[in-house]
Amino acid sequence: MLSILSRSFRTWNSIHHCQFAVNGRIWILWRNQISVQVVSAIDQAITCLCSRPQGVDVKKNVVVTISSDKGLRGGINSTSVKISKALHKLNSGPEKETKYVILGEKAKAQLVLDSKKDTELIITEVSLLADDILKNVEYDALRIVFNKFHSVVSFVPTLSTVLSPEIVEREAESGGKLVDLDSYEVEGGETKAEILQNLAEFQFSCVMFNAVLENACSEQGARMSAMDSSTRNTVDMLDGLTLTYNRTRQDYHRVD
Repeated sequence: MLSILSRSFRTWNSIHHCQFAVNGRIWILWRNQISVQVVSAIDQAITCLCSRPQGVDVKKNVVVTISSDKGLRGGINSTSVKISKALHKLNSGPEKETKYVILGEKAKAQLVLDSKKDTELIITEVSLLADDILKNVEYDALRIVFNKFHSVVSFVPTLSTVLSPEIVEREAESGGKLVDLDSYEVEGGETKAEILQNLAEFQFSCVMFNAVLENACSEQGARMSAMDSSTRNTVDMLDGLTLTYNRTRQDYHRVD
């Protein structure tokens, strides 16, 4: 396997399953334009976080993990936690700081257990989420992790990033990745900092509303799928018990 990778995919990055399983046959290949972080690996699967390299370098990252308060939803909450942990690891460094803001009891139970010192806020009410983050959390970038509704039986783990007004202004003035704000005409007496603050709050509120809505739809689909599987398993179990009961009763009558 290693000889094939070195001969045919010299300019590619790779992860092969032999690192995690003796008879592993899974290969993951990607070019340098994409960043790949292994979230978890078992004998038959590898879960990775794939993203493009960040265009803006920030030091204070806040990972906002959206989950539910109850179980019976399959792996929807565990997926958000895995992605959040991978983001925390990906954005950690000697000069960087990464904190968690947790919405929902299911993510709280898993993240606080492993990273209590990195937990900034734990919020149980969605209506308080945006205000609490804007008032109490210092950040350069918010990384919002949620599940996007795809169909009744599937969802897509999704990451949305919201930059702070200070970072946007810094990048605009330094000619960085963001557009020059001075090229736009601004009416009224507000300063650039005030406009950026208002736009950042509005963007964050819209992104959070969309994230919570998508996650809620995904929860309903996951709940229905999980309950449907439980119902089928229960029916199969009842059929098996009924068959065993009838056979036992017939054998009892034969003995009599």
